[in-house]
Amino acid sequence: MSKYQWLLFLHIVSVLFLVGGAATSTALGIASTKSSSTKVLAAFAGLSAKVEHFVTIPAALGTIVFGTWLVRDGNWALKGWLIASYVLFVIALGVGGGVLGRHSQQVARKARELVGQGVNDSEELQREAAAPLMQVLGIAVIVIIISFIYLMIGKPGA
Repeated sequence: MSKYQWLLFLHIVSVLFLVGGAATSTALGIASTKSSSTKVLAAFAGLSAKVEHFVTIPAALGTIVFGTWLVRDGNWALKGWLIASYVLFVIALGVGGGVLGRHSQQVARKARELVGQGVNDSEELQREAAAPLMQVLGIAVIVIIISFIYLMIGKPGA
């Protein structure tokens, strides 16, 4: 395989892990809105934070590094689809890692504290886990990732 093919392979694998990590975090986020059990909330939110740190963020870095390397080695011009892809990527990373990831960490921390205090259920924490703004941002990240993938595959205007 050529260098370009290896870079493309690594870029696609990184994207697959990025999508898998985002899907897992989304599923755990949805599941955590359905329970008031502090143990369940601690487990789901804690697992979501671990997925972000060990799957989604490394995959995002791989995606951007190998993708940028492909752009350079493939002599791709900075056209609208590519610029839009970079912009969407930065927005998704900021919202996903910066806002949603921190939210999961806060819910996990509060849930662990409540478990440590012997509290079995917390409707207040369940409401916090199900905050409408976080749900909207989660949907926005999914739409951004789908748009990003469309731009990478379709390369409109290329």
